[in-house]
Amino acid sequence: MKNSIIILNLFLFILLVGCSKDAIEKFPKDSNVTINIGYINEEQFKQRYKELLESEYPNVRFNVVSTKVLNDPKMMPLQYLQENDVDVLFIPAHRIQEFIDEGLLTDIGPLIERDQINLKNYVSSVIELIRQYGQGKLYGMPTTFYGQAIAFNSDVFDEYKIEYPRDQMSWLEILQLANKFSVVESNHKELKGITLRYSNLVNLILHIGNTEGLQVYNPKRQQVMINGSAWSSIWRNTIEIDKLGSLDFNVDLNTYIDPFLSGDRAMAIISYDDFKRLEQHSPSFKWSTVTMPVSPSEPSYTHYLKVPGIYAIPNSTDNKEAAWDIIKFLNSDQAARWEYRTDYGFSTLSNHLVTNEKYEELVMPFYQLSPVTDSFDELPFEILELLNPYAEDIINERISLQEGLERMQEEAENTLKDVHP
Repeated sequence: MKNSIIILNLFLFILLVGCSKDAIEKFPKDSNVTINIGYINEEQFKQRYKELLESEYPNVRFNVVSTKVLNDPKMMPLQYLQENDVDVLFIPAHRIQEFIDEGLLTDIGPLIERDQINLKNYVSSVIELIRQYGQGKLYGMPTTFYGQAIAFNSDVFDEYKIEYPRDQMSWLEILQLANKFSVVESNHKELKGITLRYSNLVNLILHIGNTEGLQVYNPKRQQVMINGSAWSSIWRNTIEIDKLGSLDFNVDLNTYIDPFLSGDRAMAIISYDDFKRLEQHSPSFKWSTVTMPVSPSEPSYTHYLKVPGIYAIPNSTDNKEAAWDIIKFLNSDQAARWEYRTDYGFSTLSNHLVTNEKYEELVMPFYQLSPVTDSFDELPFEILELLNPYAEDIINERISLQEGLERMQEEAENTLKDVHP
């Protein structure tokens, strides 16, 4: 009798578990429904996904609701969702934290676990970045990511017997390495140490400070912090290196990588788009890549790994299962093959980062370090513009570094009061 009761209880338990699982009805891909998707604009969405989604969901009508208004900081997340009934929402990177902090998104962790999706198939640093936004939870998934790395011409380093760059070097070490090409005896007059995707020296210095964990602008407190011992050290070192002429500043996207491809630059900071060009053009020289510079105090972390945004499920939708199925599909192998080497970045699926094995190691520096959610706030243009003349005066020794930084600080504070009274 006792054994019969145990068996009966066990049977009931199994039955209840089975029923609870069956109670969650999966979204049928041939459903005849309308799904509202919040995306940048309808034209771009159709260009990117129309044929792909039609093949997977032949009867589903996708209605695209523009998220362009989210570029306006005055548009609050809750207001957007109240005014726009969306089932799937692509949230641009700069608004992710707000949507999460306001509790407007569904935690997809339980759905990932339920459907036994193996997150180990995805680039771990990207998943880590999204978990940072959600304090350990996942409130959405990106399909692609961006990063930066330093490419170097192995042949030219060998020719002049200069040591190769390494992973996790500091900015100072990289710039000093670039400087070695300014003192070598060479008939290669166009040769420079490194090409940098920054408009000028000031822009480079601000990014170095960001890597070092320094804050130059606090929009909440309306503070500018240009003067100080840490900033002074960065200014001094960078100016001294720049004087030797081995740094090449270039923000022209059409010509940026050309000097490196032609062998006129020993190193170059490269983006996803530059990596695509290097793949396509196959340089005549040997080349490799290392990580972007890091802070010596936190060498395992990078500020340069980014996502364009995440696909998320608003809590307000009544079509959660449909939304989840679509997000799963956009993060699938099929979708990754469809989007390979488009304009949207590297796939977050590890096995779709490259198709040619010879590029596997070359792409690693883009994602191998742990990410940091960037706290870098760009200076208002009006302030950034006034820094350049003082930088020129410092470089040309018309004023001392300390005097220049003090004047910058003073004028920046005054300008900030005028811009944001």
